[in-house]
Amino acid sequence: MASASSGSRSAGTVRPPVPGRPRDTSRDLAILEATLALLTEVGYEQLSMEAVAGRSGAAKTTIYRRYRDKAALVTAAVEHRSLPRLLSLTQVT
Repeated sequence: MASASSGSRSAGTVRPPVPGRPRDTSRDLAILEATLALLTEVGYEQLSMEAVAGRSGAAKTTIYRRYRDKAALVTAAVEHRSLPRLLSLTQVT
């Protein structure tokens, strides 16, 4: 059985919260919005964590605390943008 610290999470998973002060949701949104904007402007290959940090105003360490790598960050940003639209399609009016 693999331990939780073995790094067995898939690339698309978000890291679990760690003890400490509560996360700032406005910072999370800024990171996700900056990721989407840069993805549109420069594409996946040219997207960097440094650029997301600069655009969002978050430290690179803050981003890596939340997302293990660029793939996980982009996945979360796309899900953030898509989820409300998907939910609205499934609601019965």
